[in-house]
Amino acid sequence: MTCTKRTILTTLLIITAMATAAQAGPSAYVGMTLPQEAWGNVADTGPHAGIELTVPVIPMLLQVGGQASISRNSFDTTDVPILDGYDATFYTGEVLGIAKLTVPITGVYLKAGLGFNHFRVNGDIDYDSETHLTGAIGAGWNVMMLDINMMYHVVKWDEESEIPTDPDDVNVDYSYFTASVGFGF
Repeated sequence: MTCTKRTILTTLLIITAMATAAQAGPSAYVGMTLPQEAWGNVADTGPHAGIELTVPVIPMLLQVGGQASISRNSFDTTDVPILDGYDATFYTGEVLGIAKLTVPITGVYLKAGLGFNHFRVNGDIDYDSETHLTGAIGAGWNVMMLDINMMYHVVKWDEESEIPTDPDDVNVDYSYFTASVGFGF
């Protein structure tokens, strides 16, 4: 083996080791929550932050773990005549069990999770806080210790979401995207 081949092999091994280290373990992330469907008609885009912890099941291929996040979205009630003029903020906390399937060496991964979403509303709208089943699926890219991902979350998907015509008909079904940037430790 020549010195050049040895250098290339060593470099590839170091890059692979760094990518693997970033794919498993604790990380923190921040990003934006983008409401969709009916919820998107009454809520503005807002910030979110969270933590994630994964462990390798099959090194460099499959990681499992959990993630927890919080988000804040302001209500924009101008499109819902019965709520026009109300001022409220929607807070969401979510806990998911997750699995990440990574394409080796590339850092590209698919991610899926199942867990619970708890929300509460503060402001002029009187609505009890609730906890519901949540499913999420997404994709991301992990390079060195940086993680960039986007996920689609569906909360309590057993009913259709509609814009309410009466405040008593407000239903809790909603979906949203999260776009995040994280840093592994």
